[in-house]
Amino acid sequence: MKTPDTALIALVVALTPASLPAVATELYHVGKVSPSEYAMLPSYCQKFATHRSPDLTHGSHWSPQERALTRGIGGLHHYCRIPVLRSRYFAERDQAKKAFLLAEIIDEANYVIRNSQPDAPMLGQVYLERARAYADRKQRAEAVKDYLQALSLTPNVASPFLELSRLFGDLGDKAKALEYATAGLRHNPNSRGLRQRYLELGGKPPFPEPIAPAAQPPTSPTAPVPSPAPATPPVTGDAVERPEREPVREPSRPRGPESAPPSGEQDGKPPAANPYCRFCP
Repeated sequence: MKTPDTALIALVVALTPASLPAVATELYHVGKVSPSEYAMLPSYCQKFATHRSPDLTHGSHWSPQERALTRGIGGLHHYCRIPVLRSRYFAERDQAKKAFLLAEIIDEANYVIRNSQPDAPMLGQVYLERARAYADRKQRAEAVKDYLQALSLTPNVASPFLELSRLFGDLGDKAKALEYATAGLRHNPNSRGLRQRYLELGGKPPFPEPIAPAAQPPTSPTAPVPSPAPATPPVTGDAVERPEREPVREPSRPRGPESAPPSGEQDGKPPAANPYCRFCP
């Protein structure tokens, strides 16, 4: 089995055409890339080329969005090779070299899938890239499996639905082709490619009803806000049926010091004996 460095050397030596534009930089595990190849890479792959570090958790040049998007992906630098390899596949005319490039794409995708978390946000894109390589190799059964995996992981992406519809069209299964164009439109109602494909396959306007988003609780500012229940013990059935008892009233007591005269006499008379104190004089 070839080591990554051996594969890299073979790729760079055998597949870099002499007419390639001036080299922009090097990509981790890919080697030299042209300015046009560098420009088409996603930002996190460009940063591999710029900073030469596969560690997304190190350095201030990785944005929170890039870290969130690439969360759970194992061997992201292997994924970053795929766009470059695919671009070179389309530019290549030699069939043996084209076959080599497709094999390299599948190997890179296999590595990423094998080493990634099942809930990694980018995993659907990796399955899509492998499905494309299988389709180009005429391995249609494997391609269908990967397209289905991709659209199940990322239903809000139109490409897996559209390409799977085209694959079934190439196989002569128009009903399946229309089925996936319809399903794709329900998830991606604004996709121009899926709308065109739907009409090409005989679909009739209006377009399929979009899948409704999950219902959210009402947040209207005019909606009445229920007041919190008073913190009182629960009322039993007896208490509800029985009339409220007359509260026991205590005998009135002398007024407190705040309302009494400051001296021992009131209205010039000696203070009366306190009837509620057994030990008072």
